[in-house]
Amino acid sequence: MTANIESRQSSVSAKRVIDASPEILFDAWLTKEILEQWWGPAGFTTEVELLEPYAGGRFRFAMTAANGGVSYNAGVIVEAVRPARIVLEFTEHCNAGVPVGEQPQIAASRVTAEFEAYGSQTRIVITHSRLRQNFAPLAGTAWQQALLKLSAVLIPV
Repeated sequence: MTANIESRQSSVSAKRVIDASPEILFDAWLTKEILEQWWGPAGFTTEVELLEPYAGGRFRFAMTAANGGVSYNAGVIVEAVRPARIVLEFTEHCNAGVPVGEQPQIAASRVTAEFEAYGSQTRIVITHSRLRQNFAPLAGTAWQQALLKLSAVLIPV
């Protein structure tokens, strides 16, 4: 994870090389049945309540923590350029795990996922920007854990 702090906002990046094509990874972001298997940090399960898999489409994911608490990710798909790039505008954030006394992420944030062929694999770079400074480390950890889950889901059998 790298964090770049500009004024009172931060961004984080998570990177991973995954044994799958860019097309398969792209589809894993916009296919309900696959997304539910990997979205969110370790210990969370995700139910896709709404997914309109095209630019301008809306999404809403219910994320359930191990303790049973439910948080939501919701927003709009800004770009969906198969197989290279997906951009999501989050208007609702999973604020589970925000330390006591810290403000949750309320303002809109943006997630950009870029997929680049890397031999027979794909390098995925996720950049989550417009984050509160205190929320950025949580988001960075969550994306690293989600990428591990995604990699495990896509391991060929």
